[in-house]
Amino acid sequence: MVKKHLIPVLVILLWSSAGCWDLQEINDKAVTTSIGIDLEENNKVRFSSLYISPSIPGGETGAAQTKPTLTTASDYSVAMAARKMMLSLSKVPEFAHIRSLILGDNLVSNNLTLSVDFLLRNRNISEVANLLISVGSRPEEILASINSTDRALQQLIAVNEFEAGIYIPVTLVDFTYKLLTPGIEPTIPQIMIQETKSINKSSSSQDQTENPSGESKRLVLHGTAVFKKDKKIGVLNEYESRGLRWLNSNKKTGGIILIQSPLNPKEYTALEILHFMSETRPQVNGKQIKMQISIKTRLALYENTSIVNNISKDTLKKMEQAANQEISRQIISCIHKSQSLNSDVLGWGLLLLQYQPDTWKQVKGDWNHLFPLVEYDLQAETSIIHTYLSK
Repeated sequence: MVKKHLIPVLVILLWSSAGCWDLQEINDKAVTTSIGIDLEENNKVRFSSLYISPSIPGGETGAAQTKPTLTTASDYSVAMAARKMMLSLSKVPEFAHIRSLILGDNLVSNNLTLSVDFLLRNRNISEVANLLISVGSRPEEILASINSTDRALQQLIAVNEFEAGIYIPVTLVDFTYKLLTPGIEPTIPQIMIQETKSINKSSSSQDQTENPSGESKRLVLHGTAVFKKDKKIGVLNEYESRGLRWLNSNKKTGGIILIQSPLNPKEYTALEILHFMSETRPQVNGKQIKMQISIKTRLALYENTSIVNNISKDTLKKMEQAANQEISRQIISCIHKSQSLNSDVLGWGLLLLQYQPDTWKQVKGDWNHLFPLVEYDLQAETSIIHTYLSK
C-alpha cells in the first residue's frame, strides 16, 4: 500500500526537478568583460562597458564569432547610468564575466563613494576582478584601445608582476578590505595610454626614419594611486611602488632588480628575484613605537653588461651587498612617501592591532598624527644562488 502511494510522489518529484527551468542561452546575452566608471564635470557618473555578443557558429571554420562593442551612458548614479546604457543594447548584459574595473582619476580624487556601493552590492560582479585607475584618459578610452576583449589588459597586469615585479595587482575584495579596515589604506595601480612613433622601413635595412604622422598607442602601467580613506591623495612612482611590493605583495617571486656592477661602476648587473620573504613587527617601548622590518631574498644572476669570464665568491659577495642596498633604498623610498602623504598603505596600524592590541587601543584615535613619526629598523639579506654560467 505504501509503495502505491510512493510511486506517484516520486514521479512528481522527478518531473519537477528534471530539465533546466532557468536556462539562459548565451546567444541572448551581451557578455561584459570590463567596465569603466568616471565622474563628469556636471557630477554625473559616466558608465562604460566592453562586451562581446556571441553569434551562432558558422562560416568556414564553424566557430562562434564574437563582436566586441563599447557602450557608454551617463546619469546621477552608477546603477542608473548602467540601466540607461541597456537602452542601446538588444541583449541583456551579463556581468558575471567582468575581469577588469577601470575607475576614472576624477572619480577617485573627488567622490569614490558614488561607485563603491554599486560595486559591493551588485552580486554579479566578481570580487576578484582587477581594479585599475585611468590617468590622462577616460576609462572608455582605455577600453576602446583594447583590441577585442580585456585579455591584453589581464596579461599586462600578470606579466608586470611576474617579469618586472613593480606593481601589486589589486582586486575588488582587496580594495574593499583595506577601505573598511582601520590601520591600513588601499592602493590601486594606474594605467595610461602612451603614444609611440612608428618607424618607416625602406628597402634598405639600414635606412629607417621616424614617421611623425604614424603614431601608435599602447597601454602602460603608470604609478600606484595612494588613498586616504575613500579619496586618492597621491601617487607612488615606479621606484616607490617596487618598495611597496617588497612589503605587501602576496606573490613572493618574480621581478628584476638592477645594481651597479662591482667589477665596473659604469656597467650594470640585473638580478632575477627567485623568492623573497618580508616580515614587519611592531616594537613598543613606553610611548615609542618602532617597526622592525626584515627581508630575505634569493636571487639569480640574470644579466651582466660587462665581460666576465669567471665570477669569484668575492664578486658574488659584493653583488649581494649591492642588492641589499638597492632593496633597502626601494623600501625606504616607499616608507618616506607614504609617511609624507600620511597614508598608512604599509598597514603598520593593522600590524599594531594584531601584535600589540593594547597599544593600538590607546593610539588608534591619534594614529593619523602618529603614523608619519613612526621610526623603523630595516634589515635586508640576499643570497645569489644561481649564476647560470657553466663551469
